[in-house]
Amino acid sequence: MFAKAYQVALLTTGLLIFAGFASAQTGRLGGKVMGEDGNPLKDAVVRVERQEMSGGAKVKTNKRGEYLFGFLQMGLYSVILEVDGAEKARVNGVKPAVSGDPAVLDFDLGTEASDRKAAESGQLTEKQLDNMSADQRKRYEERLGKRREQISKNKELNDAYNAGMEAMGAKNYEAAITAFKTAGEIDPTQVAIWGQLAVANSQFAASQRGEAATAARTEAVAAYRKAIELKPDDPNFHNNVGLELIKMGKMDEGKQELANAALLSPNDAGKFHYNLGATLMNQGDADAAIRAFQDAATSTPPYPEAYYQIGLTLMGKASVDDKGNTVPAEGTLEAFQNYLKAAPNGPNAPTAQNLLASLQGSVDMSFENPDGKKRKRRQ
Repeated sequence: MFAKAYQVALLTTGLLIFAGFASAQTGRLGGKVMGEDGNPLKDAVVRVERQEMSGGAKVKTNKRGEYLFGFLQMGLYSVILEVDGAEKARVNGVKPAVSGDPAVLDFDLGTEASDRKAAESGQLTEKQLDNMSADQRKRYEERLGKRREQISKNKELNDAYNAGMEAMGAKNYEAAITAFKTAGEIDPTQVAIWGQLAVANSQFAASQRGEAATAARTEAVAAYRKAIELKPDDPNFHNNVGLELIKMGKMDEGKQELANAALLSPNDAGKFHYNLGATLMNQGDADAAIRAFQDAATSTPPYPEAYYQIGLTLMGKASVDDKGNTVPAEGTLEAFQNYLKAAPNGPNAPTAQNLLASLQGSVDMSFENPDGKKRKRRQ
């Protein structure tokens, strides 16, 4: 029954015989091919290659997934399964049967897929290893060695990065810097490492003075530059490096980076201008901070919180008159009013309302018409 089934397959697919198959004694080899979906695979190509000398043949499977080689010269063969021109499986050291039913070699691509996963994980069975040629075994061992090396490298990378994040959480910025530098040496292509290294240096710089602070900010800028090389379209990196440059006194370079951030993310332009204003305010440059906040407030879309910051900054410019009343600087009232108009439920709305009421109470906001007549009281 088995032999007759394969004779039909040979009549429909044909048999190609190459040099080296002219000796008298021949053997037979057949089997069945199952696809990854568990069904018989039609028109798959099965090739045999003589291991001791040149020579080979190939057939196609029938609709039941069956194939048969009827006249193979005795010897050892490599049997290769191809689907759509791609090699899917290979078995070495196969010997045809001299008489009776053919030697059976089945292929199950569902199992082969599992075997490939096992190979990728470095967990091949002894049978799989025995079926490899010396060259295949060598390539497999090379791949396995590289994979183990990569696994070890990944562990070192993860350990270093996680140590950096833990140190950041504990605000131990020096330890975080050391850990992120180690991670960057292991894999310099990870943008997250450089971003975190920049933040760690920036935070450390904030706790330092003089040369130590400058050195840390310089390291932060270098790390941000590396992150930008890896991800040039991230506006946040441009924003952050711009702020660091401004803190170092490099105003023009910093503003250019903030402009780059705004170009990359127009909807966040207000936020970037706001960050500039906050940085300038912290450095004591109130006038420049107000200009930055004004840019944020009038951006498209506007950034309402900037109005509130303008009002607070102008509060520092208030004066006191001869009667001891507070005289707000020009634009202070308007800033708080604009904020409440733009963000009536904003996070600083209650404070803005209180400040506005206090300032208006210190200023005579009434209007009196000098030409008007006083109203007479009704009798």
